[in-house]
This record gives sequence, C-alpha cells and structure tokens, in this order.
Amino acid sequence: MTKKQVIMFVGQDITSHLIMNKVVADMLAKDVYQPVIFLPKHAPSKRSDVPQLREFGFFDRVLLNETVYPFIEDRPCVSAPYLSPRQLAEKYSLDVCDVADVNDPAFVESLRNNKDIGCAISIRCTQLFREDIVNAIKLRAPFVNLHSGLLPEYRGVMPTLRRMFDIASGNADSVDYGCTLHKVEPFNPNGSAYNGVDTGKIIEVKSLPLNPALSGYQANVGLAEAGADAINGVLVQLQKYSVRGYPQTHESSQYFTFPNQQELDQWEKSGVVLVRKEDVFTTLVDAFSKAGHRHGEKLVQAMEQATKKWYKNDTDFQSNGILIPAALGTDVASETKSGTLAVRAAPESRLAAC
Repeated sequence: MTKKQVIMFVGQDITSHLIMNKVVADMLAKDVYQPVIFLPKHAPSKRSDVPQLREFGFFDRVLLNETVYPFIEDRPCVSAPYLSPRQLAEKYSLDVCDVADVNDPAFVESLRNNKDIGCAISIRCTQLFREDIVNAIKLRAPFVNLHSGLLPEYRGVMPTLRRMFDIASGNADSVDYGCTLHKVEPFNPNGSAYNGVDTGKIIEVKSLPLNPALSGYQANVGLAEAGADAINGVLVQLQKYSVRGYPQTHESSQYFTFPNQQELDQWEKSGVVLVRKEDVFTTLVDAFSKAGHRHGEKLVQAMEQATKKWYKNDTDFQSNGILIPAALGTDVASETKSGTLAVRAAPESRLAAC
C-alpha cells in the first residue's frame, strides 16, 4: 500500500530547516507518511530593504543557502545532527524540489492531480498561497501553516521580534513567546493587505519563556523544537480523525508588516538585538558540523569570508561604519571604513567525515 505524502513548503531560513529536519526524522521513524519537500523561492519585500533587515536576511537565509550548504555538500560531516535538503534527498531517497512560484498554474495542477497527498504543511514559507492552490490541496487533504508567532495577536512578518519588543517595553501580558499551527486560508490580493494571512483556525499554540539575552535570530531558532512538536502532533492526530481547530478571536488580532527605520531604532533602544554574528556561526556549526573539529574550523573560515564579502558589497554598510556590527570586530570595521578590507580565500580541503 502506498503511503500518503506529507508535502512541506519550507522557507529558506535556518529555523525552517531545523524544523524540516526534525519533522522528516520523526516521519521516517514512524513510517506512516512519506515526506515530500518543496523549497519555494524567497519572496522579498521592498519594505525589508533597509540595512538592518538586509543584514538579518543575510545571516538568517543567505549564509545558510549560499555558503553553508555548498560547503557541507562538498565536504559532508557524518556526525552532524542536521542535513541540507539535498543531503536529506540523497540519504533517504526523498523528493526535494525547488519551486519558483507556488501559485503557478502548472504547479497547482500537479498538486490537484496528486491523489497521494495526506497533508500539506507550510513551514515559515514567505510566499502567499492563493485560492487555487489552497483549494487544490484541500480537495485531497488538510493544509496547515506553522507561524512563528502567537496568534491572533501577532499576525504577519517578524512576530518573534515584535513580541520581544513588547516584552522589553513592558507592553506584554507575559514574558512568553511562541509559535502557532493553524489552518491555511487563501490569500486574497484584491482584499485587505492581510486578508487570509495567518487567519485560519488555530490547531495548537506553543509558548515558552523568552530569555531577554537572546537575539531575534536565537529566539527564532529556539522555536524549532516547539514547531516540530506541533507538526508531529497534528500528523498523529490525522491518523485518528480529521484535523481540528478553533476560530481566532479577531478582536484581539494585529497584523504586522516589516518594521520601518523608526521602529528598528525603537527596538534597538529597548535592548532588542536582531542578530549577532557569533551566535549565527555557533548555531550553524553545531547543526551542520562539529565544534572544535577541523571541519567546523573550515566551515567558520568559509562563513567569515562570506560575511566580510557581504559587508563590503552592501553599500550602506560600506559607507556608514556605524552599521558594521561590533561582532565583526573593530579591526574589520576600521578596514571596511577605510576601504582596505582584504578577503582571503580559505585553503581548499575535502573532509569526508568528522
């Protein structure tokens, strides 16, 4: 008997990929569903084109996909707890596909004709699902979304950082933050700006205490376990009965788009930190390599090189030394301001295991 498929639309950020790894491992261990991974192209927004958000995006997505994954796919570390999507596909014979546009008619039609779909899950995907694809999936199976914020209070983008600011400024009812698994409703581009975005029935809310010392990047990563648990729970639920949920209380809902420069300045004054380079490097080495081993050291070298190149190429950071983060080091900041930053390639090394 053919196993039902769980199709996952996975975002490009580190938290999405940690969750993906956990969920795939659980599915393979239970041997009930067959995971299928779709990797939608990141959907950028003009509202996010400010220096601090570009920097956050580099550390959260670009460094992972353009530096870490090519490195570990060329030099795999057998003791690493997590794998790239391509490594997952190779190791477990999974279907992993890049998707330029989830709303493309041909792609939607392929889903409509797929009789093996048992469930569809969006994991922090930045593309918005419109009516055709939502209806095509719901014809076969439930469609749920893992949102990295507490609903209904924090709909939209960057909800973790919004919550961090509310806690830091004394405008939150608790020191908890979290994520929400909810049913997907179609986005209506002709309606209000947030019509259908994070509005579906809530299946489960996972909350945990926020450590105020964490950066936004770390806080997001800290939700990976809770997010995976929520997804694994709904798959267990699906084996027994249909996926249930309860309506959101729209009176208490808020929808947020990307913060503007004034809001970012307020976050900074309140003590909210978006990202620290050393935290990113530690997270990525622990996930895809081995700290203290030569493989981990080589990975850090590759990330250092990519980071220096990114700061040098971003005109705002190149021309405004204040935006060079302290984590990069005063020597790098001064070199960048004076235009003498030298990027040295790490010596080539192939490590089959660690």
